[in-house]
Amino acid sequence: MIYPAISDIPGRHVSEALCRVVERAVLERSPSPDYLFTSGRPGRYNTRGIQAVYASESQAIAGAEAERYRNGRVTQNIVYWLHPSALVLDLGDSNNLNDLGLTDADLYTPWRFATTPTKTQLLGREIAAQTRLAGIRFPSDAAKALGFAGYNVVFFKDAFVSPASLIVRDSDGKVIQQWP
Repeated sequence: MIYPAISDIPGRHVSEALCRVVERAVLERSPSPDYLFTSGRPGRYNTRGIQAVYASESQAIAGAEAERYRNGRVTQNIVYWLHPSALVLDLGDSNNLNDLGLTDADLYTPWRFATTPTKTQLLGREIAAQTRLAGIRFPSDAAKALGFAGYNVVFFKDAFVSPASLIVRDSDGKVIQQWP
């Protein structure tokens, strides 16, 4: 275990709705849209093979994140909300950063072309391998690049066990998809 302090960090309960902005074409690749789709591709907090879903604390942050991946292409996006009830590791808490031996700079280290997993990817791997914490709350690099502060949350599919839940509802409030 690279981050043994994880077991001592109390975590933060997340229950506020979180926003996702996803390209319509990606969401509708299958006959039934998969709102909790996980590609297993690497991300800021997951290495290849780790099933993770990223969401933002506001639509502005989610939009900034989506814009970053658009690369100038014209796309049609769908905005929807995840409704979590889960305990997460909060990297917005400086005490947690200190306990884990992480710095603010570590949170913004480029991961896309890294030849070895970054500190944040290794942290995500450890969170994904346990079931007390279902995810990580972390500062948005895309929001920072645009000059405002904001947070994202990454949830790890394998870390979700009841009573934790991640729910997507339709416009009538009916559950259409959930973890676990």
